Parts: sequence; structure tokens; C-alpha cells
Amino acid sequence: MFHLKLDERAVLQITGEQAASFLQGLITNDINKIIASNPHKGLYALFLTPQGKIISDAFLIFKTENTFWLDVPKTQIENLVKILNLYKLRQKVTIRDISTESSVIVASQKISSEYFADPRSTELGWRAISSNSIDVQGTAEEYHRMRIELRIPDFSMDLEENKFYPAELGMNDINAIDYAKGCYIGQEVTARTNYRGTVRKALYKISFQKETYLNYGEDVIKDDKILGKMLGKVGNNGLSLLRIELAEQYLQDGHVLIYS
Repeated sequence: MFHLKLDERAVLQITGEQAASFLQGLITNDINKIIASNPHKGLYALFLTPQGKIISDAFLIFKTENTFWLDVPKTQIENLVKILNLYKLRQKVTIRDISTESSVIVASQKISSEYFADPRSTELGWRAISSNSIDVQGTAEEYHRMRIELRIPDFSMDLEENKFYPAELGMNDINAIDYAKGCYIGQEVTARTNYRGTVRKALYKISFQKETYLNYGEDVIKDDKILGKMLGKVGNNGLSLLRIELAEQYLQDGHVLIYS
């Protein structure tokens, strides 16, 4: 059981007459899925560079006719505000950091109507953006252990800006991309990679057998072969981005690399 605030996440408010069309031209998912949603739903999406690499992830909720709230990595919020203002041009949109007023909350059960099912996996429970105080249960470590077990990356812990393509992180499998929607920044590269099936790297769980663990960005090596790079970890388990052709011979249960 868990019910806690994620201190590594922050909240942006996008409001204005053109807020929906503004976001639709930037994110990898279709904003209309939450505008028309009933009951309350959340949307998981990515912001990309023109070259198709990930700037940040975001959970979006529809608040009112002209207002959206975005749950984003705290480390990226200043950069995101700059990027959003750059693309805003003359559109009637206001962008505000409201992190001092609202927090990102995760829970294993639905607490109230403001909570929405995690769009990435039902096993990750429920999320909310709320100004309300909560009765904390469990720890962030417990939550992230479960996320790693599901091989779901978290931008705050596992990723860096402008280094990764969505396909190699399995973003297709966690509902981050809609290939049927219209154009957005980075769409051409993302679509081409998907349709050509040219992905050479993939995300794997890595389980350590020793107390000497790899740190973020270090090489994952087996039999003197560099398989790829270490990402984030919690305890003895973490995520790694590995070359598929090299990693496959060392895997257990299809997606776990035992590192000793």
C-alpha cells in the first residue's frame, strides 16, 4: 500500500483560449483523449526535440475548458517553461509553475474523483495533482521498486534530456505516443523509427548480485563486451539501456540481466 507525494515532480498550468491546440502541437499523444474523457482521465505524453529525442515526460489532466495541468519532472521545469514560451509565439496561452500550490500524488488505490489511473500501467495505481494534504502511507522507494520491476522509466531518476529516443525506451508500450494524431515537434523521426522498426537498443531490468553496483551512465559489461549503459536504480535492481543483439544471450526471463 502506498499514498504519497512525489517530491521529484512539479506542476505546470497551461491556460488560455488556445491551450488545447498549443499542447496538441507539442506532445506525442492526443490531447482530445482527456478533453472528452468521462470519468476523469490522465494522459501520458512526451515533449521531443525536432530530432525526436526526449526533452521531458508529462502527465496531463484537463481541468476546465481552457486549462490543463501538467505533472512534470522538477529538474526540467525551468527548461520546459523556456521551451513552451519559445513555441507560444502569439498564441493566447499562459504558462505558470504552480508547484508551490499543488503537489503530485501517487496511490495504490483511488482515493477520490481527482485521482486518475496511471496511463502507463494499471499496476502503478493512481495519480493526482492536488493542493490537499494527505495521510502518507508507504515510501517513494517502495513505489519506484515497483516501477522498475515493470521496466517503466522515470525521467526524474533514470533519464536525461536530449539523449534518448522514445522507441528504445519502450514508450510505445506505456501509452506515450499516438501515431494517428496530427503533427507535433519530433513527429517525423518518431514515426519513421516506428514504421521502419530500426530500434537497436532496449530497456532491461538489471539485478545486482554484489554490493558493488553500477552508477548512472556507467558501462554494463559482460565477458568484456560493453552491452550498454546503466540508468537509475533502487536497492539491488535498476534499469539499463542495452544493445539488443548483445544483451539477449545474457537475459533471464526475457528481460532481466543478472549482474555479478
